[in-house]
Amino acid sequence: AKVDGRVWSMLAADGKLFVVTLEGGLYCFAGEAAEPKRYARRAEPLPAGSARWSDQAKQILETTGRKEGYCLLLGLGTGELLCRLLDQSQLHVVALDLDAGKVEAIRRKLDDAGYYGTRAAVHVGDITTMQLAPYIADLIVSEDLDAVGSRQGDRLLERVFHSLRPYGGTACFAAPQAEQAAILKRVAELELPGCKTSSSGGFAIVTRAGALPDSADWTHQYG
Repeated sequence: AKVDGRVWSMLAADGKLFVVTLEGGLYCFAGEAAEPKRYARRAEPLPAGSARWSDQAKQILETTGRKEGYCLLLGLGTGELLCRLLDQSQLHVVALDLDAGKVEAIRRKLDDAGYYGTRAAVHVGDITTMQLAPYIADLIVSEDLDAVGSRQGDRLLERVFHSLRPYGGTACFAAPQAEQAAILKRVAELELPGCKTSSSGGFAIVTRAGALPDSADWTHQYG
């Protein structure tokens, strides 16, 4: 018998030897030859959801012009905004929420639909405490900011900006007009390097327009 690829791990069980390769192959060696069985993966489509979240996802994508790259979703809420972003774009979405039960439920739903691990990942936590890679996001949105540290105030805004990629990374938050004004006012007062703010319809928009800051200054301010 031959293994195609590089062996990663081996496990002996049930009188057989199971071998896993770095290329993703799975082999089973036993005393008697047998015809392997193949099981086709059946994907369960994501639920259609409500028109409200379908429309909001469409507006976010049209307003920001971001339909590819990486998106951070802050707060799962109903989970519908995450699903609709996957339906309507080619974005890879990383979602954060403090509710472990909600995270587990949406993971299963995304896995059944074939999205989990390919275009979606969901983690327990919030952006103010997790050690996310800097400049990871082309787009940052939220269905439920209260679930991921909205009360952190300036810390939340700084971490959002820290996660946006240079030259066009955009955060887009749906909020009533008064809340939009308060968010954008506070962002402006923080004097974040290369930051531009605007509002469009029902969204407060923060864009990282400039290049990377000096590494020493950035570490001092946001490390």
